Amino acid sequence: EIRVAHTELGTETRKKKILDDEKKRLMQTMDADRQAIINISSELKGIDADERTQKMQFVKEMESLNNELEFLLAQCENQKTIGLLD
Repeated sequence: EIRVAHTELGTETRKKKILDDEKKRLMQTMDADRQAIINISSELKGIDADERTQKMQFVKEMESLNNELEFLLAQCENQKTIGLLD
């Protein structure tokens, strides 16, 4: 009986070690997955921020070009007006 109990205890100990090792491996995998998700989220936020910055720059450039165009049109109208008065 003692041998049987000892053998069963050894078997249970090995099973527990296998289960503990598997649990540890799964936990490490989950931690790695969480870190990957955090990294991907950060990259996406960075892309969004870059796109937002590019769009803001584009809008500023368009506003600047529109202001320049309005200025040139106003000058052209002023020259036409002066030409009519002469």
